[in-house]
Order: sequence, then C-alpha cells, then structure tokens
Amino acid sequence: MSLPHPQLLRTARTLTTGTWVLIGAVTTFSAMTGAQFIGAHSRWQWSGWVLAASIDTAFVMALQADATLARHGTSGGHWPTAFRWLTGACSVFVNTADAALTRDPVGVLVHLIAPALLLVLGEAGPAWHRQLLTLEQSAHLHTAPPPPSAQVRTRLRTAPEHPGAHPAPPADPDEARARILQGHRDGLTQRETARWAHRSPSFVRKVWAALDEESGTAARAGGQPPVGDGSTGGGSAE
Repeated sequence: MSLPHPQLLRTARTLTTGTWVLIGAVTTFSAMTGAQFIGAHSRWQWSGWVLAASIDTAFVMALQADATLARHGTSGGHWPTAFRWLTGACSVFVNTADAALTRDPVGVLVHLIAPALLLVLGEAGPAWHRQLLTLEQSAHLHTAPPPPSAQVRTRLRTAPEHPGAHPAPPADPDEARARILQGHRDGLTQRETARWAHRSPSFVRKVWAALDEESGTAARAGGQPPVGDGSTGGGSAE
C-alpha cells in the first residue's frame, strides 16, 4: 500500500495538532468559568471543578471518538451524535448561565465562544477527516501499479544468475528440494539457497547434511573421496 500524499499527510497532522491545542485552551477556560458558577449553586464549593471537568472530559471523548471513526471512513450513528450535542449543551449552559442570570448579553456572548468552537469543531473535524480519507484513497487508486499478468510456472532446472533477488515460490516440495540440491551443486550459500527455495536455512542445512552423508557413504563404498564435507554450507569440493 502506498504512503499518503505528503500534502494530505501534513494537513491531517495540522488538523490533529490544532484540534488538541484548541481543546486544551477551550476546556481550561470552560472549566474555570463553569466551576465558579456550579460551585456558587452547590453545597460544596469544590464540587464545581468536579462537574465542570466531567462535562469537558465527556465533550473531548465524543470529539476524539468521532474523529477516529472519521479517519477510518465510518461514523458512530445517532447515539454518539446525541451524546456530543448533550455534552456541548451542558458546556454552553455552565459557561453562559451566570452572565444570563445577571442580564449581561455581552458576557453571554463572550462565554459562548468556547463551547461554540468545540461544538462546531465536533462537526467539522470528522467531515475534514472523511474528505482527506477519500482523497487519499482516490490518489492511491490512480497511482497503484497494475497487477502483474499471470505466468505459467515451469519446473526449474538450473539456478538463476541472482537466485536471491526475486525468487519465484516453488510449486511443490519436490521442486523446493530440487532447488536446494541445485544450490548445493552451484556453490551457493545456505542463506541464498533458502531464499531461492523458500525454505528456512536450517532446513537447507539438514538437506545438505543428508546429501553430504550420502555422498560420503557412496564414496567410501566405491573407494573414492567424498564429493563434499558439508562443513562450508554449500558447494562441491575441489
């Protein structure tokens, strides 16, 4: 799979970084404002920070979940959207209620900025990520190489010039063994032969050891020196 286009990748990183910076700034301001209002209308002054932090945490959870789903081209459905708007409405209330009760329209607008930014970000962020994913998939379809044409496999008789470069998988175990024996005769290393035959180096070593043992037995029976001692990992003896 090809890598995303550099411009799309930069844009996605900018969106992610900007989203977290905005979330950090807005939730800090919202917690400071909402905590004072909640604490003033609660029996315990410190409870304002608990409830304000809970509202902002739920809001951030909804934003992050929707953004992650959008990056994978899907959405959570109606309930996640309802949860996001519920947490946004709670944030709007605790931020603007104090100014609304004192009939301060300017204060209402000022304290509405923070939750409004997060609410709109909750809708715009997933839409941006889905569009970036669509563009990335479209670019991949236009740049992907065509599939290779089917080729008829033939039984290998000789070793290629560079056996470890692009070896074709053996059709059956007999062909793999034939490649291992051919690599032994052509003086290849165990690693090169293993890549060529698509077998592990330990398996190649075992086959070569058996071959050397058979050669040594035949040589002793015929009074001739063995073909190879099997200690060098491949190749015939001089």
